[in-house]
Amino acid sequence: MKDMNGAELKKGDMVNVFYTSHEGEYNHDLVCEVKQGIFGDIQLKFERLLWESEAHNQNPTESIFCIEYGTLCEDYKNRGALAIPDTWNENHFHRNRWKSMDYSSYILKIDD
Repeated sequence: MKDMNGAELKKGDMVNVFYTSHEGEYNHDLVCEVKQGIFGDIQLKFERLLWESEAHNQNPTESIFCIEYGTLCEDYKNRGALAIPDTWNENHFHRNRWKSMDYSSYILKIDD
């Protein structure tokens, strides 16, 4: 898989992941490590926030992004690149649904 600029990602690489949640209400600007999952798939493991700010840069609700959990996908605009898909949560008892993660293809390899 590749980052947004087409750089090939391999195990151990560090990447900058940026996305918003709740319809753009919260920012998540993260540093993640590229890991290999148990099925040979690529996972992004949250390491730390790229910059510290309780008000504007929030910790993610997911600590591991992967295709198996539906928190990572192939960018449908730029095939071969990784992306974070729109993710929805539901409360069946109250019959409401909300967008928890907004689509983002901003996954960029951090140079050594």
